[in-house]
Amino acid sequence: MRPVIGVVGASARAAVMSLARFGTTAWAVDLFGDRDLLQLAPTTICPLSVFPFAFPELVRAFPPGPFLYTGGLENHPDVVHQLCLQRKLIGNSPEALLLARDRTRLRQQLDRHQFLSPDELPSGSRCPEQRGWLLKPERSAGGLGIRTAHLGEIAPPGYYFQRLLQGLSRSVVYHEAEGQARIFGITEQLTGTPWLHAKGYHYTGSIGPVEVSPLLEQELLRLGALCVSSLGLCDVFGIDFLLHDEQLWVLEVNPRYTASVEVLELARRESVWSPTCSACGPSEGVIGKAIYYAPKRIVFPSSGSWDAELAKSFDPWCLPRYADIPAGGSVIELGHPVLTLFASAPTQELCRRALQSRARKLDELLQVHLP
Repeated sequence: MRPVIGVVGASARAAVMSLARFGTTAWAVDLFGDRDLLQLAPTTICPLSVFPFAFPELVRAFPPGPFLYTGGLENHPDVVHQLCLQRKLIGNSPEALLLARDRTRLRQQLDRHQFLSPDELPSGSRCPEQRGWLLKPERSAGGLGIRTAHLGEIAPPGYYFQRLLQGLSRSVVYHEAEGQARIFGITEQLTGTPWLHAKGYHYTGSIGPVEVSPLLEQELLRLGALCVSSLGLCDVFGIDFLLHDEQLWVLEVNPRYTASVEVLELARRESVWSPTCSACGPSEGVIGKAIYYAPKRIVFPSSGSWDAELAKSFDPWCLPRYADIPAGGSVIELGHPVLTLFASAPTQELCRRALQSRARKLDELLQVHLP
């Protein structure tokens, strides 16, 4: 009998569903306590004002057992360490997090193994007097806090400049087993998508799986092996990268369960947690998820087209139309995530159009009047 696994992070619903596909039940602590998550698992909400430092105390209310973490915790190895004093960790250790989030060490490893990455300037540097730089927080998650750099400005403490490259935004998910990093799948990354009302470089969703050339697949396998051998990464982790001038440019290592995992699981009909999961296995079409952001202050309706999702019999392999559904009457401020949309289609472009169509319908339902 598999143990009940705790999921902690900014948003827990996707990982709880992922564990259900593996046949494992869960409890959760996250920022939202959305209605569909409450139907899946006992859940406690961590107030944003004490995120993530309240996690060690909040998880004490749940029965003994292992835990894993999702977005946001990779920037807080001290919190992960405190959780590890209570429970067995499924995922990357605090020590591995420190290595993976040390950008100087990461760039040294990438350079040594002949991987390309955009030029960077550390905190305290002055932005070069030419366009094409980003100001990014050292503790980034989901694209929050990233903006276009102003010419001549100085990077404040906790921030750095990164050269902005144009290209195809992608993410690869790895499953490590017995010291080997296997590619579970690759997705297109959506960021700052206007029709989802996202600002700047916020992560807004994933579409996949994406096919790549055999040469690029080999480079990604080599990159995954480097992360395992040099950074000590294990279990499930991801890497954001860019295809620029037909070359792989490494942007960021995500040493945890990533948001694109559920897209790949639903497309492949296979759990990322399965020890026998195949590398880059076949898919049954393309799946997309898109995070709809509030274009204005919203009081979420008590009922709507998402009610059908909440009334369904639970099936972790069924593709939902909506997920991360707030409670009726919830106040969602401008620029905050509202809920997640899903769609399936034979191609990436058709999947993107289906997601965009659902976003327009949501605009109508929420009476969003846009220019």
